[in-house]
Formats: sequence, structure tokens, C-alpha cells
Amino acid sequence: MSEVRLPLIVQAESAHPSASRHLQAVSETPSLLGTVIRFEAAHRHHSVEGMRACFHDEALIESVASFGQPLGADGTAEALRAAYNDGVYAIGDWEYEQIAPDTVLSSTGARHRRLGSGMIDESVCRLIIGRDGLMWRVKLFSSRANALAYLQQDDDRDQDATAQHPPHSDIQQAP
Repeated sequence: MSEVRLPLIVQAESAHPSASRHLQAVSETPSLLGTVIRFEAAHRHHSVEGMRACFHDEALIESVASFGQPLGADGTAEALRAAYNDGVYAIGDWEYEQIAPDTVLSSTGARHRRLGSGMIDESVCRLIIGRDGLMWRVKLFSSRANALAYLQQDDDRDQDATAQHPPHSDIQQAP
């Protein structure tokens, strides 16, 4: 029987008075969700250094600020700085769904420049994978369904690899 995982959904901007206390309590824990919430707070204050502090040193991050190109932690921070200086870049309220302790899906509206020319308003989903409680891999999707399908494909690949090469196989090691 497969395990049923219930997602934790948090909406960043809430009219409920206890929501800010809840978000503060979550952000004080050393978890990926807490880090993502700290990232949002730094983002709202245009603190590039605060956002960079949420990235793992070996991060690869796709963002609308980098036109969807995966960049390292420092490159992503610089892309965010450039997007803020551009004057077009704007992000709406975030919603979070904790898929697993090291996996968070976030959704938001975004206004940003297109690669080349023009600008776009769109909904953006980010699949965030953590390492050491920091943002390690971030991939952009146009919808929650696409992000979850990608995650499922990744799980299926992992299961296939494990079936072909079990972790405790009976293969004899050479003496």
C-alpha cells in the first residue's frame, strides 16, 4: 500500500491574525519551508544578500529574473539585483505546499521582462529541492500539475534505478 502524503499549504499574505505568528514559528525552524519563507521576506525587502543567504553554495536555480536559465547561487542573486533595478520585475503573494521535508512547491504571480523584449504577467510554480535546509535546486513550471508530474517522473526514474541496482544486492565484490 502506498503512503498518502498530505501537503502543508501556507499562504504568505493572510488576513487571519494568527497567520503571522504561524509563519514566524515556521521560519524559525531549520527547515526548507522556513528557508523559503525567509527568502520571500528578503525578496519583499529587495535584500539580495538576504535572498543569497537562503541558497546552498552548490545551488542551481531557475528564476524569472534569469529568464528561466539555471544559475548558481551568486549568479541568481545578481540576476535578482538586475531585475529589481530594471523596474518591471514584480512578484505577487506566494503560496507554499510542502511535498516532503526537503521539497516545497511555491506558486505566485510574476511580472517580468521576456528574453529579448517585452514583458509578461504570468503564474509561476517553483519546485524547490533543499539540501542542508537551504534552496539547492529550483525549477520553474507553468502549473502545479506540471511540477508534480515532473516530480513523479523523477520518482519513477529513481525506482527504476533501484530495481536495476538494489542498494543491498548480492553481487560479489572482487577480493
